[in-house]
Amino acid sequence: AAPHPATIFIPVPLPDCISLPPVSERPVAVVFAREPPPAGTPSSTLVVCRVTGLYPRPIRVAWLQDGEEVAPGWRLNSTRILPNADLTYQLRSSLAVEPGDGHSYACRVEHVSLGGHSLLIPWSRCRLLGGGVCSWSLGLFLPVLSRMVGV
Repeated sequence: AAPHPATIFIPVPLPDCISLPPVSERPVAVVFAREPPPAGTPSSTLVVCRVTGLYPRPIRVAWLQDGEEVAPGWRLNSTRILPNADLTYQLRSSLAVEPGDGHSYACRVEHVSLGGHSLLIPWSRCRLLGGGVCSWSLGLFLPVLSRMVGV
């Protein structure tokens, strides 16, 4: 029988056009109102939590009303987790909020890259400026302790 040839591995550098995914990337999240409802109408405001730049893919995004998680239902809507060009991921979650309901709302993001913490991004309601114009402000990033569930 003929001897088997030896296999030799030679390291070859990757071309610049190939990039490997990161081990872990922290998500960036922002909360905003999609469009304020016209003055004098009782329609809901759609509040959006946009989360992007995360890796790996598993993530949990939830809405809180007065500190309690909002149950699934007609008020909630989310995209699937979508890929970005840089090999990270993104998603959007929206919540229908009734004007003048007196509640506070926040988006909570749980991801393995946050080391057992969560991002808590509160939503600030419309503040009336001169002439009846609304000013919509963005939430701030606030880390809070939580258990990582399902991530």
